[in-house]
Amino acid sequence: MTIKQSILKTLGFFDLFHYPLTAEEVMDYLYKNQKPIHIKEVKGILNELKTEEKVDQIHEYWFLKGRESNLETRKRNSLISKGLWQKVHHYAGYMVHIPFIRMIAVCNTLAYENANAESDIDLFIVVKPKRLWTARLLITGLLQFFGVRRHGAKVAGRFCLSFL
Repeated sequence: MTIKQSILKTLGFFDLFHYPLTAEEVMDYLYKNQKPIHIKEVKGILNELKTEEKVDQIHEYWFLKGRESNLETRKRNSLISKGLWQKVHHYAGYMVHIPFIRMIAVCNTLAYENANAESDIDLFIVVKPKRLWTARLLITGLLQFFGVRRHGAKVAGRFCLSFL
């Protein structure tokens, strides 16, 4: 596979999530690339693809031709994500005190700032061996107490504990 094909596949994959990329992001997420590549080469190939009318660019963002609306989606989702990150930082101050928890990470759409208005906050939690259910009970209780745990139809902006 050529670098040009890898770049197109990378943009195509992120297009599924309505997420245009900067040249640096294209380089970082480059599909099936085994060798180091310089940002100048990536930018050169992106410009070639633009000349071939396969991709387009607005400001620093690159996307497949005809998918300009994805830029507004990325901007809107970035703003929504910033609000959810504030919530994460606030409640993380409480979650870090729960015994047996070794790590709490954010995953899925919020992790790459692409959360939308209906998104929840997916947490990936690592606990001490043989303490999974105790830690799960404690963190579920804490988030339920604050009214920010995802359950039933209450999803948007709430914490999801799917990854323990």
